[in-house]
Amino acid sequence: MGILLSPKAQNGLIEWKLISDRIIMARFLTKLRKLVLIQCCAPTEQATTEEKDTFYETLENTLRNVKRSEITMVIGDLNAKVAADNKNFEHIMGRHGLGNVNENGERFAELCSNSNLVESYFYWTMHHPDR
Repeated sequence: MGILLSPKAQNGLIEWKLISDRIIMARFLTKLRKLVLIQCCAPTEQATTEEKDTFYETLENTLRNVKRSEITMVIGDLNAKVAADNKNFEHIMGRHGLGNVNENGERFAELCSNSNLVESYFYWTMHHPDR
């Protein structure tokens, strides 16, 4: 687990901490306020329930240690499909997901809801007609 930083970002880095083999946290000083970046790689759908529980418990504990005054971003590969159905999660996500929700998607939506985070799902498609 790691985070690559530009020289400018390196200048704003206050601290970083390796939380686990799947989570790293970095705190930056910005012009507005402190920014906490939590980079993670969640277990895949094929992982055991115990592995998933451990990951999400660790991530929740990490989020609990972030001050409310800090801007918080959770980024990385969460191996989550959130789908377009946002029933019961309207306060944290829109209706722009693709496919069907998977277990990791449900876990991620719950984490966002419990931690008062807004879930953002980015999907990029590269089309190469010559391939």
